[in-house]
Amino acid sequence: MKNMIYRNKINMLRKFKDYASKNFSSSNRIIGIDLGTTNSCISIMESGTPKVIENNEGMRTTPSVVAFVEGGSQLVGLPAKRQAVTNPENTFYATKRLIGRRFDDKETKEHIKTLSYKLTKADNGDAWVETSDSNNLPIILYRETILPIANRSICPNKT
Repeated sequence: MKNMIYRNKINMLRKFKDYASKNFSSSNRIIGIDLGTTNSCISIMESGTPKVIENNEGMRTTPSVVAFVEGGSQLVGLPAKRQAVTNPENTFYATKRLIGRRFDDKETKEHIKTLSYKLTKADNGDAWVETSDSNNLPIILYRETILPIANRSICPNKT
């Protein structure tokens, strides 16, 4: 089963590479973002060659975890995941499961039981994540997960 999934992914990448090389000039760059529930990843296609962008730790995938720590600082990825034990109510993970969910949905109520952080009901009835300083849409936390890596792919000379 794993081999079949792997082959399908390889075939999709080959088809994408063929499409990109025919339809985009060599000066264009295509950025692909995989927002995963557990891990996220960014890749670029430059001159017909795909490349996965490494995060600050040198890894190709980044844990989809965001944490807010004292003083208003924000941790993303592995550093956020590492401190989850000591700061569980301000460490946000698996927020992808909440995107587009209503607070009163059965699935949301079940999910709440497993979370270390709090959810709140937005004015429109959606499930929002309650952070120490405000309430946020779950997708906002995903933006924070992927933004540092995206910046590395767009501006590779910046650290």
